Amino acid sequence: DYLMYDADVDRASFIAPSYIQQQTKKIYCLDGFYDIGEKRAFFSDWPVFFDGDQYARSENMFYSGRDSITRLSGNAFVRDSISIATAEHISLDEKTNDIILEENARYVKEDQVIEGPFIVYNQETEDVFLGGRSSIETKDGIIEGDTIKYLKEIDDGEVLGKAMWKDSSGLKSLEGDVFYYQEKDSYFKATVKVKRPLFKQAIDGDTLYLSSDTLITANPGDSLQYMKAIRYVRIFKSDLQAVCDSLYYSDADSTFHLHGNPIVWSDTIQFTGDTIKLVMRNDQISEIIASQNAFIISNEVEDYYNQIKARLLHAYLDSNTLNKMELRGNAESLYLIKDGEDAYIGPNHTLCSEMDFYFEDDDLSDIHYYTEPESNLVPMDQATESDLRLSDFKWYVKERPHHWQMVLKVKRTNRAVSKEKPKDQFEQEIDNILNKEKKRSDNKRSDKKKKR
Repeated sequence: DYLMYDADVDRASFIAPSYIQQQTKKIYCLDGFYDIGEKRAFFSDWPVFFDGDQYARSENMFYSGRDSITRLSGNAFVRDSISIATAEHISLDEKTNDIILEENARYVKEDQVIEGPFIVYNQETEDVFLGGRSSIETKDGIIEGDTIKYLKEIDDGEVLGKAMWKDSSGLKSLEGDVFYYQEKDSYFKATVKVKRPLFKQAIDGDTLYLSSDTLITANPGDSLQYMKAIRYVRIFKSDLQAVCDSLYYSDADSTFHLHGNPIVWSDTIQFTGDTIKLVMRNDQISEIIASQNAFIISNEVEDYYNQIKARLLHAYLDSNTLNKMELRGNAESLYLIKDGEDAYIGPNHTLCSEMDFYFEDDDLSDIHYYTEPESNLVPMDQATESDLRLSDFKWYVKERPHHWQMVLKVKRTNRAVSKEKPKDQFEQEIDNILNKEKKRSDNKRSDKKKKR
């Protein structure tokens, strides 16, 4: 109904409800102005903006035709066919297709919810940048961090500062200073900066805590999930603790594979071996398998231990209670024999190829020895230190985590660094083969010279 135009500055002022159309853009406002030459406009008193399927409103709105930027200020709201954005301030950049949200920002698209104090989302590439404590929630879980970056085309994300991931069930989480992620396969890799990464999983009313210098989790299939832990691995659960150098777990066999000097503790029992497998059933450990140099130690009282060793050990548990142990290959046991009044008679040392141990209520009930066992019982008052210890006996009580916070603290040994990297067994074998070939070649050359 009313419009004021200032010819000196080429400005149109809207002093009554006005409707403006420019190509695909439509604006309704109650107050504001438009600088025709500068191609900029300001609208106040809750203007409404339409552009194709996009709808926007806010207390105030500023438009710059030269920059192709629309800025909404004060309870800003933007909606299109696939997304809704809300914030105190929102900027729309037509050239870059960026939507920038500031203060109490929230961007919802299909099955994705993004929240934080500062959000930059490219509506064409779907790249995301979040500043300040922010989160991205999807059907698979939620990511939180002080800074989050994600590039859609190369599927590369980075979370910095108190990084955290929780799965959609809320039973699993990953925490760290920084981690990298890919939306495909729900891949997360957390590395140590100041604080070691920590993985947590709720299990049957308890919580399993796992920490290492590098933690990787992924879910490449609908039902398959795996986890890798590398260097200084530490595990704590109220009824189980473990340490090793590296670990692998897969839902395919529900088994934790521990490598590199693995040690597992359950109650008063310690398991060691070159590799150890922990088989899970119904969120509980049902089997413990120690391969090569398997050694079990059970602490009876201070400085007195029952001991078992073999090439292979297979322990079966029910509700975390030991039922049976099978030992195969050069089996050896040392058990402290008691009389009817629980007084120690002495250590009984037995050797044979195979042994089976049976338990009831955590107490040894029966032992089966196979293939000509040899036993020797030494009276307690005559037993020496060697009679009370099997060879290679080591009680690693100082390395055992006694509460979950201990998995985050690792005592790192300061070893002298050699100028040459030590060769592993495989490298040494290759060198031996190459040396033999070199000697053969040198001998052939020497024989040819002699013939000449």
